[in-house]
Amino acid sequence: MHEDFQHRLVVVADAAQAKIFRFRANRLPLEPVEVLQHDESRMKNRELVTGGRGATHASAGHGEDQTDGSRQAHEHEADRFAGELADWMRDARTRQGVDDLVLVSAPRFLGRLRERMDTPTSRCVTRSINKDLVTHPTDSIERALDMDVVH
Repeated sequence: MHEDFQHRLVVVADAAQAKIFRFRANRLPLEPVEVLQHDESRMKNRELVTGGRGATHASAGHGEDQTDGSRQAHEHEADRFAGELADWMRDARTRQGVDDLVLVSAPRFLGRLRERMDTPTSRCVTRSINKDLVTHPTDSIERALDMDVVH
């Protein structure tokens, strides 16, 4: 097993960002490993649908279509990022020997992520926390994990 990954990884994610932490021997503090960004998920509706600022393809009276289109665009980007993150976790499992993953995410994105994970990687998930904590400081994430850890 690769030296850096002889431990549990904690993956804290939403549709636009994932923070990956090392969780050695079930002890705090968490150690940051990597931050993955998906800037397209942060784009405004108009930018996603049109591909740039200011342009629009919807005519008057078609606001609902534009809203549906922008919602679909955001969902597509969330799905893309879930796939990228699932690939990252698969690579950590296959290349680095990671066999213990904790997922922390809001239920909707957690569902997207689980749908995109391969079966062997899914089996490495030992705990899931249904909370959106990606923008919270590390100590908030540690408190969410606190029921299983030693300080």
